[in-house]
Amino acid sequence: MRSSISSSEARFLLGFLLALAVLLGAWEWALRASGARETAPDLSQLSYARSLAGGQEWLVFGNCLVMNGVSATRLAQIVSESSPPRIVNAAQHEQSPLAFFHYLRSTGRYPPVIITNVSSWLNTTNFVKEGESMLAVDPLGLKAAGAVAPTAAQGEAPPPAASPQQRIEQALSERINAGLISLGKRYHLFDFSLFLWKLLTTFDLEASLYQLRIQSWYAVVSAQADGAGFLGFEVEYQDSWTRGVDIMAEMQLQRMRQVNFLNDEYWQDFEDDIAHFGAHGSRILLVRMPEHPAIRSFNDSRYRITERVKAMAGRHNVPYLDLSDLGPEQGVRLFDAVHPDAQSSKVITARIGEWVSRQPSIRQPQPPK
Repeated sequence: MRSSISSSEARFLLGFLLALAVLLGAWEWALRASGARETAPDLSQLSYARSLAGGQEWLVFGNCLVMNGVSATRLAQIVSESSPPRIVNAAQHEQSPLAFFHYLRSTGRYPPVIITNVSSWLNTTNFVKEGESMLAVDPLGLKAAGAVAPTAAQGEAPPPAASPQQRIEQALSERINAGLISLGKRYHLFDFSLFLWKLLTTFDLEASLYQLRIQSWYAVVSAQADGAGFLGFEVEYQDSWTRGVDIMAEMQLQRMRQVNFLNDEYWQDFEDDIAHFGAHGSRILLVRMPEHPAIRSFNDSRYRITERVKAMAGRHNVPYLDLSDLGPEQGVRLFDAVHPDAQSSKVITARIGEWVSRQPSIRQPQPPK
């Protein structure tokens, strides 16, 4: 059995490692020279009220366009400065309104006013499983509100606290896992091959970097949560962002074209939920959030969103507000072609608040039928 490698094998291995080091070094230089950043926003600061304690809170929900675009605290002040309602924004990333309706229905909660959005920016078409997952997570503590915490049996000793060694090992494990995930995102080989192909065929470094979800058109400099579910991103833009946002929109569309998210089941379940909650006294208001022009065109072509929502709203006497055409000229920027920044949220929230305040008897819930 061979116990050592030959000199030719050693030279090959050394040459391979040297070439890999040069490649990775050149890649790092390209990233740093272009000022490129990964596009994933930080959602760690997201927080909202853990329960609808009084039972009369208004609820805003939907996907991340609502989470980043509607400030519940600001909306309440616009609706009524003298007696603002308590509003909770429970929107979550790529979540459909069907999941929230299932969650509320399963816990027997019918908020007096519900504001939700219609969007194809979702993560699944299995709406039953999506609803069950939300019910299991119980993000607003609706299930836990009536539960009594179990007490330890008399004489039962509490679980031992972790030792210093265990805490150190846990901290090291978390740091290593975070580092490996970061390296994997930065050097994942499949996307790296897409980057090289795009670069060789277009000689466009910025567009090629976005194959790796790395860009230099904007930077998220901070994120603020208002404690009621809103998470606003402060964003700095480069002059090239106007061109970059179109490239980002096309990348998003490549994903959206693969799945028919707003299928017949979605529309039927949505209408059933509107009828059910309306019969239980909830006042439903539907909003279409701002969209990049290319994404809006795709949604109108494939899903006929405006046509279908208007017809559904008319059948159930539900107000509908279409903000999908808001853009930079109106003070709305979708920094990654999907999510609005903090300044844009002020415009969006103001539009929604003014519209809500014009609705007749919006502060008085509809009586159950």
